[in-house]
Amino acid sequence: STLFFLSFLFPLSQMLYWTLKFPKYFKDLDIISLNLNTLFLVLLSTAVLILFSFVTNYGNRVTKSKFLNFLSVFSISGYAIPGVILAVALITFFAWLSETLVYFFGISSIKSIFIGSILGLVIAYFVRFYSLAFNGIKSGYSRINKSIDESSYLLGHSKIKTFTLVHVPYLKNSIFLISILIAVEIIRELPLTLILRPYNFETFATQAYIYAAQDLLEAAAVPSLFLIIWASFFIFITSKYILSEK
Repeated sequence: STLFFLSFLFPLSQMLYWTLKFPKYFKDLDIISLNLNTLFLVLLSTAVLILFSFVTNYGNRVTKSKFLNFLSVFSISGYAIPGVILAVALITFFAWLSETLVYFFGISSIKSIFIGSILGLVIAYFVRFYSLAFNGIKSGYSRINKSIDESSYLLGHSKIKTFTLVHVPYLKNSIFLISILIAVEIIRELPLTLILRPYNFETFATQAYIYAAQDLLEAAAVPSLFLIIWASFFIFITSKYILSEK
């Protein structure tokens, strides 16, 4: 543990030293915009992932559909695909879809809707990190006995009320922890964000890469430091929450 702490402390202190030594790089950055862009992507993508994970897991629980179960298992394989390959695959697919729609229906191109847009970026995050959300909610559902659902039905509650009044309160811990995990993954995700982001839309990860690619390591220290701060903040909140629950 001491070795791990030292290996973490050294680069952190180095980035902090460069930030203080070269304050002009800090002044040149639009910190507010970078924070808003990063947090916007985190909140929007996390909400979409959690919502769809709830829908698929609850659908599997209620209907026991083999097709829905197969679709869920197949969809979680995106986490194993490297970000660069996934980004290129999505660009190729959306370009083909746009050309097909233009050829057969004569409509205008839809490339700009999915490529270089927030929507395309959220879709990419969905494919990439859906397995985290799905497995997290699925693990929480495995601790809810089916007899609880049957008792709720006997008391006159519909499936919707059972979901909102029984399942969601039971799964609040899973939702919180999975949201933090997804947030940390999205904050540090580089290839997908770099390739699919809208024009002039930067996050801390992309800004750090741009500076590093230009051999401006001192300038890259500022966005990298904020990356560590945000990730550490989420991890700290999770640790405090787990300790308070215990």
